[in-house]
Amino acid sequence: KITDLSKVHKIEIQNKSNKLTLVKKNLNWEISSPIEWSVDDYSMSYFRTTFTHLKFSEMFSLEDITKRGEIIADYGINESSSKIVLESTDQKTTILVGKITRDEKSRYCAVNFSNNEHSKIWRVSEEIIKLTNNTFLEWADTTLIRCGLYQIDNISATFKSNNNSTTTTTLVKQKNQWLFEEPFKSKANNNQVQFLINNLLSEEILDFYHENDNNISFNQDENPWIMNFAINKSGIKHEFKFSDSFNENLKPFRLCKTSYSSHILKIKDSFFTNFYNWSTKLRERNIFQINEKVISKIKITNKNNSFQIIKSVDGKWVIKDQFNNDTPGDIENINALIQKLNTIEIKEFLSFNPTQLELKSMSDIDNNYLIQIINDDTEVKTLVINKNILNASLWKTFILEASLLCLVDEDLNEVLDLMVYQLRNRQILQNCKIKDVTIFDLESNNTMVSLK
Repeated sequence: KITDLSKVHKIEIQNKSNKLTLVKKNLNWEISSPIEWSVDDYSMSYFRTTFTHLKFSEMFSLEDITKRGEIIADYGINESSSKIVLESTDQKTTILVGKITRDEKSRYCAVNFSNNEHSKIWRVSEEIIKLTNNTFLEWADTTLIRCGLYQIDNISATFKSNNNSTTTTTLVKQKNQWLFEEPFKSKANNNQVQFLINNLLSEEILDFYHENDNNISFNQDENPWIMNFAINKSGIKHEFKFSDSFNENLKPFRLCKTSYSSHILKIKDSFFTNFYNWSTKLRERNIFQINEKVISKIKITNKNNSFQIIKSVDGKWVIKDQFNNDTPGDIENINALIQKLNTIEIKEFLSFNPTQLELKSMSDIDNNYLIQIINDDTEVKTLVINKNILNASLWKTFILEASLLCLVDEDLNEVLDLMVYQLRNRQILQNCKIKDVTIFDLESNNTMVSLK
């Protein structure tokens, strides 16, 4: 049966402008010509489904045509006809596609079997012409990055400057949390990183670059790649190199070389914007991510007082003032404080590893505040916060452990100007088993109420 592709291991498809060869390797189809490349699964599935449902009806032989005074060209079949060649282990079938039939529902096709020297004219479903019209790019898998979102555990981008110096930004995933590994160590925002990776994985190849392309002058030695991007997927490294921008018919694009093959690709110029400003765009903007289960202590210091909020062994809160006096803490007010701290976000990153000159503006001790969070595992986060006299909602903040200077645009007065009494437990009687209650009138010294 012509439409049975189960034993076919090679398919050639040719039209007036393109010739494509597909081969089956280890049960998977691949493009072998004009270049070796992965085939698009949808295109292959469409071809198989459509071809197996074509209707082939034998009409007559070439001898019959000759007897009627006709030639095969009368049926639109000649050397330039679109062609499909199917090769299996024991047979080669060639199908030449001719013109449409009078009822416009089918095509005249010349079909030749390798074990039969004589071709015959067949009537074949009109859909066969669609199978010969696809270009190489429509057959090729145009996915730029061949990874799944949750398979990636490391990404890095290295930019090369004009003086050949490089800057690299690397992020790694540890226990489902993305972290900056270089040029600094810090938490990244998981949502932002996943959004970035989604954008990267959705990118499609525009076209393939050919050395005879007259519109592009490119030499790998003379035009060095300006950016390298790498992805680690389960220990396997995928690498991508990108060129400077080119312009073709007012459509900017870049060239890309991947570790998948030696071929150079064309991609949209806009794809390159995904790699800008990772240090600020992907960084975690929530200053605090306090977990009530692991926090051990909160220390707040301002010009009026200094106190600590300490979680005791039994999980209760204790307030220790600057004179080392302990008072039970109010659970609701302390939880509200923690929730408030967890909402504080960085508005603008000012400097990573700031110099003494950059920190000089925070030398006014009267306008400085300190918040320190200590966890059970001794992890510490210390913030020095400087009040902006001109703008009450704008605070310059230095995160000591991350060596990060930033701006916070939020009213922090209610946190920073807290007094000890606001967090104390105001219950007069705590954990008491009351046996009786007596109310006295102090003026008359008489008992007014006595309950037992």
